[in-house]
Amino acid sequence: MAKNKRVFSVEFKRETARLVLDQQRIQELGARIRKIEREKGILKMATALLMSVVLTGCKRVEAEQKSQS
Repeated sequence: MAKNKRVFSVEFKRETARLVLDQQRIQELGARIRKIEREKGILKMATALLMSVVLTGCKRVEAEQKSQS
C-alpha cells in the first residue's frame, strides 16, 4: 500500500518559516528582557548599598563636627 505524500504550497512553507523565525525572535527578546531585569536588580541593590554608605558617612562627619565644637 502506497503512502500518500503531503504536498504543501510555497505560500504555506513561507508562512511556516516566517512563524519559526518570529518564534525564535520572541525567545531571544524574552532572554534579553530577563537579562536586563537581572541587571536592573543588581543596579538597584548597588544603589541602595551606595546610598547607605553615603548616608552613614554623612552622619559620621556630622558627629565628628559636633564633637569638635
